[in-house]
Amino acid sequence: MFERTILAFGSESGNAKQLAKRLSNQLQQQSQDVSCENLDDLNLDHLDSNDLLLVITSTFGDGAPPGNARAFAKQLSAIPTVSPFQYAVFGLGDVGYPKFCEFGKTVDSGLSEKGARRLVNRVDADLDYPYFFTRWEHCISDILAGKRNDGLDLTLKVEAYSESRPYLATVNSVEPLNDGSNGDRSEENHTEAIYHIDLNLCNSDINYRAGDLLYVIPDDDANLHAELADWFGPDEDMALLAGKELRILGKSLLRGLATASSNKALKENLKVKNKAALAEYLHGRDLLDVLGDCGEPGFIGVTALAKLLPSQKARAYLVASCGVAEGGSKDSVHLCVRDVTYQTFGRNHNGAASHSLCQAQPGNQLKVFVRSNPEFWLAPKPTEPVLMIGEGTGIAPYIGFLQAIENASDTRETMLILAGQHQAKDFPYQSSLTQWLERGVLNKLKTAFSTDPAQYNVQQALLDAAPTIYQMLENHAHIYICGSKQMLDKPVDEALQKIIQSQGMCDEVEADDCLQQLYNDARIHKCWAAS
Repeated sequence: MFERTILAFGSESGNAKQLAKRLSNQLQQQSQDVSCENLDDLNLDHLDSNDLLLVITSTFGDGAPPGNARAFAKQLSAIPTVSPFQYAVFGLGDVGYPKFCEFGKTVDSGLSEKGARRLVNRVDADLDYPYFFTRWEHCISDILAGKRNDGLDLTLKVEAYSESRPYLATVNSVEPLNDGSNGDRSEENHTEAIYHIDLNLCNSDINYRAGDLLYVIPDDDANLHAELADWFGPDEDMALLAGKELRILGKSLLRGLATASSNKALKENLKVKNKAALAEYLHGRDLLDVLGDCGEPGFIGVTALAKLLPSQKARAYLVASCGVAEGGSKDSVHLCVRDVTYQTFGRNHNGAASHSLCQAQPGNQLKVFVRSNPEFWLAPKPTEPVLMIGEGTGIAPYIGFLQAIENASDTRETMLILAGQHQAKDFPYQSSLTQWLERGVLNKLKTAFSTDPAQYNVQQALLDAAPTIYQMLENHAHIYICGSKQMLDKPVDEALQKIIQSQGMCDEVEADDCLQQLYNDARIHKCWAAS
């Protein structure tokens, strides 16, 4: 049927290369004339109408070609036409990236547009690709053996979820992790209950890893919409505000409100030099608060306001579980969420997504999608120690890390430093952590609660563990920092610098250089958690 079959692969981590060699061996057993090579070694001018090109390629990062396919990507873009050879593309990707399988799509469309003929529909496969590949492999083998020619009837595509196309996840359970019932809901006190939320992902084809982000698109807050309806009055069409972002207030909206109301204070805050003052003003305020500050009802109508408002923004939460590739469940994802609710400016305020998440009931549905966060993935080498520093709900990714470490029987050294204000309210997963300590999955656990009687903070906890931490660094440890940026960012850097200086017997400049080298080597990973 074909004089030659050329297998060409684009591979970053090795998966595409392994699949190409597997298919090559299978076709050779069928006595097919087949060659296997890197995409960069393929010359499209050397293919003719008697050839079949089979491309197996991954996508690097957010849409780029893998390392051994960059020259091919340039060749495909530059060549005006190709011979009418037939081809098939198997794309590997990660639905956690917005441009899922983008390079496979680029190769497929590029070959078709330049004159090649598609033999089999393109495959867009996620991390759980073996099932797709087995079906595609059988289809290719059957076609080459002359048993069938229905490749254009084969449909193997994982659809990537996004803000415009979310997945409806059903709530399995919502369980409290701490005692947040102190009755104080003032704006100054955000120490509320923390909940463990289990969401059902059955049949979603969503894959994720510990450290990835789950985005939740909030539903409209009925109470806030009712308050806005009261403020505007009965003659306005409040349906125009449905699905609009009412809490994250951008500058274009604020400029429109300042112009419509002639509010001099808001105009002043919007000047570039007053960035800090604007941030301080907006802290804790939502749209209704700003409308009230701008003037009496009537200075702007709902129709004009709706044009200034963007659509509701998704809120990101670090997952608190490990994915199927790490031995976890494919059918669920877990979150650790603080119920943000407070009183300020004479009104009750709730977090846009956090409050509805924490108050959800089993069976409720939430609009979600996942995004990869590889900069915060667990270091792959089991010989590299892991120092995890978290605050409050910033413990979430470490629950996934410890699950993955236990599932893999990984014996690497692990240490967790958990910071917060009050032990009773900021120590989620205490029972699980204790069990991991007993089983040796977690080697050391230190807590630092700043407003408990001990007045102990994260910097002190780090310094008290200086000899252990320095030895971990000497053993090529990776450091993960997650939680409140204000509480952890600068204090942790300062503590690490002091540890390197004191334990390494060096001066301040040398310690600073060593700390910078940790950043250069991508051994310090930071991710600021939603609260």
